[in-house]
Amino acid sequence: MHASNAFNADVLPFNLLDEDEYSLLQDSLDIAYYQASEVIISTGDVPEGLYIILKGCVSELDVKNADQRRGHTFVHYTNDDYFGAWSALRGSAIHDFIADEETICYILPTKILLDLIYRNPHFGDFFNKNLSLQNELSAITALGRTEHKVSLSVPVHRWSVTNGPPFVSKQGVLESTGSLSTD
Repeated sequence: MHASNAFNADVLPFNLLDEDEYSLLQDSLDIAYYQASEVIISTGDVPEGLYIILKGCVSELDVKNADQRRGHTFVHYTNDDYFGAWSALRGSAIHDFIADEETICYILPTKILLDLIYRNPHFGDFFNKNLSLQNELSAITALGRTEHKVSLSVPVHRWSVTNGPPFVSKQGVLESTGSLSTD
């Protein structure tokens, strides 16, 4: 645990940093204020770095038309969440990030983010694994095959809400209290 200076270093991935790395992070943070509906990062822009929400809410959108700031919302980020890592490491944003309400963010410059990734293997692995998953999901979306993204969560949701929890019987067969589809 790190001393609290308003920045919550007790959440992943920041709790993976040692004291020197945390000091570098703390000394490098900028702070920014965004009004409701303000675009924080636009598709194609080079972001300043990793954004960490201190207060507020941000949506990540797939915007098809720059004149119309509505599109498919991928994620809503709130307090202590971060966004823009993939965009910062890639060099440009593939989605829009828009403040849903008045939002205050810390910004960790890309150069410092990269430095921390290279210094700390656990911190770097965290981003590499998450970015690999985002790459896979982006590739599926680009192919127009969004049903695969949905199927990642539907079976678990279906078991927990409709059929009850799954269990393994003595015979080692997955069963549930209701029917189990094989698709």
